[in-house]
Amino acid sequence: MAFISVLTTLVVAPIAMLPYAADDLVNRTWATFSWSKSWDSVVTLQRSWMFEQGRFFPGGSLYSVPMWHLLDTRTAYMTYLVLLNLACLALVGFVCLRVTRSVDVAVIGVVALGACMQIRWQGFDGLSSFAGLVPYTIFLTILSGLGAAQFLRTGRRWWLIPTAIAWTLAITAYEVSLLMLPAMIVLLVVANRGRDRRQWIWALSPVVIPALAEFAISVYLHFRATTATHVVVAPAYTIDLSGPVGSTFLKQLTAALPSAQFWLGGTNHLSPTLAAMLVAAVALPAFLAWRPDFAAKAIPLRLSVGLIGAGAWAWLVPSLLAGITRRWQEELIFGQGYVYLPYEYVGIALISAGIAGLLAGVPRSRGARIGVLAIFALALIGCAISASSNILYAGYFVPGPAGPT
Repeated sequence: MAFISVLTTLVVAPIAMLPYAADDLVNRTWATFSWSKSWDSVVTLQRSWMFEQGRFFPGGSLYSVPMWHLLDTRTAYMTYLVLLNLACLALVGFVCLRVTRSVDVAVIGVVALGACMQIRWQGFDGLSSFAGLVPYTIFLTILSGLGAAQFLRTGRRWWLIPTAIAWTLAITAYEVSLLMLPAMIVLLVVANRGRDRRQWIWALSPVVIPALAEFAISVYLHFRATTATHVVVAPAYTIDLSGPVGSTFLKQLTAALPSAQFWLGGTNHLSPTLAAMLVAAVALPAFLAWRPDFAAKAIPLRLSVGLIGAGAWAWLVPSLLAGITRRWQEELIFGQGYVYLPYEYVGIALISAGIAGLLAGVPRSRGARIGVLAIFALALIGCAISASSNILYAGYFVPGPAGPT
């Protein structure tokens, strides 16, 4: 476990050395305003988003304004992003553990997630910019599911209060979180059998009711913006079913795969020497030290299938959203995806964990055991490559004349 912790930390630690990028270049200036002026500006901005672009995400401002005021230096902000991404890694592992009761499956989920966490050399990166909004909402989404699961396990209704708060903050900060509700429900159902209808009503109400409200508000605002004669909705928020939906969907989908920037994007942002060094020094010892013990407790088929189903949803549906959006039909290239790719990273991690659980459920099968070891080995290698790519990218900014800015 120590080597795995080191390896996954090396994947996200380079974020600490990066400069401000994308929207952060402008939004960080909120720290130079007074709190009251910041809130006034945010109210005006939110009204513009709502009535001119048809979007509803007040929770994003509720999160970002205090964040920029409190983390008013690059060092503090980037350190926060490192910790936030590490927390997402830990929570994904904890979800796999809670669902399957298998530490080995959880380990594979964490390493597979680390393998996907590539800092984007081109385009928008959801891990290291945009105020950390994507990992923040992933964090809240997972906490919401865990809160509902805790109620189902204990029957204590006070768990529903933090569940509702976390979920409402997530879906009103970034609407893509709303798409994760079916995946959350799938995992809750497969992991909590034997509950009566009354318990399910109580458990799902804190997530379903806010989701329906958010969806209704978003649909109304989008309809109002698209039918208003004096408003022009930006291409980033315009659906176009007549465009290249299939190819755009495929670009976004494959961009989530480990090392997609190198293998599919045709870039040379990879150091074979650095990757080999990390494989030899960290990934190989982690593989040799791993002692899976799946035979100790069989993993029920429904749990593995549930992980795969939830992961497939989290991977496919955001890609479909990109596929039908006009701007990404025009701008995406193979190897690069839109900012919400981290949701899809989580999907791939859950699929990997689910497949490992399926193989582990085959009794006394040497082939299945080899399959599990192969998944783990490939995930470790992918994790080492992602770490090397992220370190290489950070090396372009540090050392420098004055370091990152």
